[in-house]
Amino acid sequence: LYTQGLIYENMFKRFSMASDGERAVELFLEVTRKYPSSPLMDDAERHIGDIKFLQRKYHSAEKSYSTVYQRSRSRTSALKSSDSFPGVKITNIERFSHDDYTRFVIYLSEKTAFRSDQLFNPDRVFIDFLRAVPTTMVKKNANFGSGLVKTIRFGESDNITRVVFDLKKRAYHSITPLSNPYRLVVDFSQKPSTAKSVVATPSRPPRSRDDRVASLGPVSGGTGINTIVIDAGHGGKDPGAIGFSGLKEKDITLDLAKRLGAVLKNKLHCRIVLTRDRDKYVALDDRTVLANSVKADLFISIHANSSKNRSANGIETYFLSPARSQDELETAARENMIANMSDNNADNDIAYIMSDMASAQKINESVLLARKVQKSMVRGASSIAKIRDKGVKQAMFYVLWRAEMPSILVEANFISNRYEERLLRSSYYRDKLAEYIANGVVEYASSYDVAMKN
Repeated sequence: LYTQGLIYENMFKRFSMASDGERAVELFLEVTRKYPSSPLMDDAERHIGDIKFLQRKYHSAEKSYSTVYQRSRSRTSALKSSDSFPGVKITNIERFSHDDYTRFVIYLSEKTAFRSDQLFNPDRVFIDFLRAVPTTMVKKNANFGSGLVKTIRFGESDNITRVVFDLKKRAYHSITPLSNPYRLVVDFSQKPSTAKSVVATPSRPPRSRDDRVASLGPVSGGTGINTIVIDAGHGGKDPGAIGFSGLKEKDITLDLAKRLGAVLKNKLHCRIVLTRDRDKYVALDDRTVLANSVKADLFISIHANSSKNRSANGIETYFLSPARSQDELETAARENMIANMSDNNADNDIAYIMSDMASAQKINESVLLARKVQKSMVRGASSIAKIRDKGVKQAMFYVLWRAEMPSILVEANFISNRYEERLLRSSYYRDKLAEYIANGVVEYASSYDVAMKN
């Protein structure tokens, strides 16, 4: 019942069909009635509140949230009948911007319900928060000279705080909730054909202009692929796997990402976006937030493999789907470790995928891309070294989970294997490996272009 409720709730959020929202509420209510001692009861009540809030039934939403709050309070202390759930604080708002890309990060003291919409003439986007009050540190009205947003302003009414972004011109926008600390990342961008190359910024904006932009060429247009995001796995405080000689995965992935970007720029004449261009930590959430915000056509995450079995070797390429084998589970667990440590709580993975009606096509394209890249890598690398083809695999990689475009994760050799660590140390091998990955992407892009024309 609970999982069915999640499916209908996600369908309601995506397609705005009133019947989906009503069905979700029915299912969650059934959970609370049939299983009053279940640990999922409070979660079901929270989801009811979320749906009621999206339906603009604010008092009903507040009643659900208060019910959950009172239950949690009663478990630990005496509760007065007049008590209701406390207000949430908007503690800070940060901004990062250039001419055709603007990001706002709204920090809150804890999770709360919100809804958003876009209005036109004049163009603006608003977010409504339930019982979220800005602290004195937050400027309630601000004007901006650069970027896509000219003003941000607050309004308060009936326990609802509205944050309004007045736009200079019509723009795409996306809103992504993140955890630890709880915050909303609000991205505004222009169409892919008019945007510039950027490097991912974590939710905290960079300090200098050098931290913001790393251009790898303008958009051109030989194929239907205009923008490719290349993700150098790990970085900064997260070294990734470490080889026998001390070689760090984060250094290999950064070098490969840069080489791959240069080759793809030359071959496809497309815009290349790097999630990082130096040794810095970028949260897994922020990597796909960037890819979605720049309307990327492809997302390629570069990693080096590792195993407790030091004889494990070979190359493999992953796409997003529930893992089938123990090896797939272990690989995903290792790459997802930082996300788990950061306490980034996502909705039920399977429910999300089942409710995402566009995901079937995205997965199909990801499989095709993975096959092209894997075949090219193995064919090329086998001509210069002894390489095992571990094939195309599937697993629930956190870094791929929120990507709205075809996406793959490349595990380029085992850094835990002495022989393959030596290969990865070789500048010549990394140069060739980047070329082989690029060849696979080019082959995919050619088939993509044909499909678009047909």
